[in-house]
Amino acid sequence: MDAGQPYARGIVSALGVVVCALGTVVLAACGSTSATDITTPGAVRCAATVSAPSTVVPASGGPVSVTVSAARDCTWSAESQASWLKLATTSGQGTATISVNAATNDAASARSGSVTVNDQRLDFNQEGRGCSISLSGPDGAVAAAGVSQSLTITTLSGCPWTIAPSAPWVVPEVTSGSGTATVAYVVQPNAGGAREATLAVGAATFLVSQAAAPAPAPAPVPAPACTFTLSAASADFPATGGQGAVGVASQAGCGWSVSGGASWVTIKVTGGSGDGNVTYTVDANTSLTARQVTLTIAGRAYTITQQGISCAITIAPPSQSFAASGGNGAIQVTAPGGCAWTATSNAAWVQVGTPTGSGPGPVTYLVQENTATAPRTAAITIGGQTHTVSQAGAALPCTYDVTPASRTFTASGGPSTVHVATGTGCTWTAVSSVPWITIAPSAAAGSGTADIAYTVGINTSTTSRSGTVTVAGKVQTITQDGSPAGCTYTLSPGQRTFDRPGGTGTVTVTTGAGCTWTAVSSATFVTVLTPVGVGTADITYVVDMGMGNVDRTATITVNGQVHTIRQVRMN
Repeated sequence: MDAGQPYARGIVSALGVVVCALGTVVLAACGSTSATDITTPGAVRCAATVSAPSTVVPASGGPVSVTVSAARDCTWSAESQASWLKLATTSGQGTATISVNAATNDAASARSGSVTVNDQRLDFNQEGRGCSISLSGPDGAVAAAGVSQSLTITTLSGCPWTIAPSAPWVVPEVTSGSGTATVAYVVQPNAGGAREATLAVGAATFLVSQAAAPAPAPAPVPAPACTFTLSAASADFPATGGQGAVGVASQAGCGWSVSGGASWVTIKVTGGSGDGNVTYTVDANTSLTARQVTLTIAGRAYTITQQGISCAITIAPPSQSFAASGGNGAIQVTAPGGCAWTATSNAAWVQVGTPTGSGPGPVTYLVQENTATAPRTAAITIGGQTHTVSQAGAALPCTYDVTPASRTFTASGGPSTVHVATGTGCTWTAVSSVPWITIAPSAAAGSGTADIAYTVGINTSTTSRSGTVTVAGKVQTITQDGSPAGCTYTLSPGQRTFDRPGGTGTVTVTTGAGCTWTAVSSATFVTVLTPVGVGTADITYVVDMGMGNVDRTATITVNGQVHTIRQVRMN
């Protein structure tokens, strides 16, 4: 080369560097040995091309070889643009082969992805697996009676399917869907010969075979003619239950049985032959509702009906009285559980605090103050039962007058009255000052004007005595004479004798008219029935049965005179 050649080589080398630096597709300009000498591979990034034998990948995936074509000194980098494409190599220099591994596509549809090398992109398409369908389920052989079975359809998610039965006696519950599913189907009863059908889902089929209907049973040998009659067609029972029986009449040797029933009916005879009786027990019905059951006895219907418990309601107390100031009251309701009731008052001054309820329980109420002088009454009605409320009127100024102011009695005493005069509603009590004046219990208290009865006892003393009956602070004075002086007494007989069984005896006391006397027994086994009296009279007494084997003696003393009683043992 002449003197100008070194200069020319320098110009060419410089142009080559410029061209490579600009990244043109003229890769040959970078291929000189001198370019390799002056430039490191890592600093050179040149145009590259990528290719593959096929960019269509089967659904099963697998490796794909990708060829990168570049100048020897050109570097490149590779990157996957899809998660299902994995690169074995992601960078290099010059021409090279990259292994790209495609993952399996489990979806029915195809998918696409790409690999880029520098600025070059290579697109890949992967096939889907396709909507293949398989069928499975319990054995398709079923009995003539028919059955409900299930069919499992296995396919990919999103794959649609339809079920087409080949015969109308195989009925699926649903006929279309998508993805894997289990579908129920019904095989209807078969009244004829054996038969087969299929359930077709796409290209897959499932065989259903059904057995023939069983041959009819041979006609039974006619049994001897038997007739059955029941003594009754039904029976009724109260809620309390009880015992029952029904007779069966038939020919000798004709058997019969009892069927049906309920938990509340206990059947004691469940079958028999010829004539017989079916006995049973009906339990108590604790419900408000009636109940019924029908038994089949010897082919005949027998109905048992039982009533429910009745809602019988009772209340206590039937009435209550209140002072004019009023107050609180309560009524106890007795009723079976579940029996509803209401409580109503017919007066505004009686306010019911428990207006409704069921079963047993209390009903409370309030009685308001009565400011009027007249008493008043009201009624509370509960379940048809009436509770009467009585209230006194407001108190009035009361005055009392007792007449006569005094009474005089003989020694024999006797009944009498004291008259009290006062206003209506004015209350009073009557009190005796001595035990020998006895006021009748029914006359010891009352209201308004009244005659108060009392009794003056016998005065056995010869001394007179006095006492009072006080009514509302007013006094009646009672004076009683003593027994007459100089009274004498004799007893007849002087004694009596009784055997061990005892018995009733009498002794006669003889005295003057108006002469009082008392009779006292000395022993507990002799009871005097006439302990006091006036004048001549018979005194009755009772001797108890003797309890031992010894004799015993007692006396009855009448005003100092003695009657002797002797009870002897039995030999």
